[in-house]
Amino acid sequence: MHCVGMQTRSSRKWRDGLDAGGTTLQGDLVSVPIALDELDEHRGRREGPIYLLTVRDSGPRACSVQVSQDWHCPVGAGTRSSLTTGDALTLLWGMADTDGFALIVDAEVVAIDDSGVKVGPTSAVLHQTRR
Repeated sequence: MHCVGMQTRSSRKWRDGLDAGGTTLQGDLVSVPIALDELDEHRGRREGPIYLLTVRDSGPRACSVQVSQDWHCPVGAGTRSSLTTGDALTLLWGMADTDGFALIVDAEVVAIDDSGVKVGPTSAVLHQTRR
């Protein structure tokens, strides 16, 4: 569900503020793919609300959630009832003051219980609004 047509650069090099040639990243950089094994590091640097985004026949839906270390998201009955195991969704951490990028994680529903949903990330990007 995240933006397509992104430029690809190593997030490790991005984290250091350098591209493959050692120059500072600026300009048209819009999205930086994040390896799934680097997600915890990026999640730990984010503060503020996290949004769970879904698309159904009735249209898009968004709700604010907390995401535990094991990717469990407490959600209300309405959100739980609209999801089934295997459904795709997106988690959005808003733009960070420290780097100007939002974290967008595409995921699928792994399990649903009385308190919420557990998700499994499938891909992630750091995304900056083009100016």
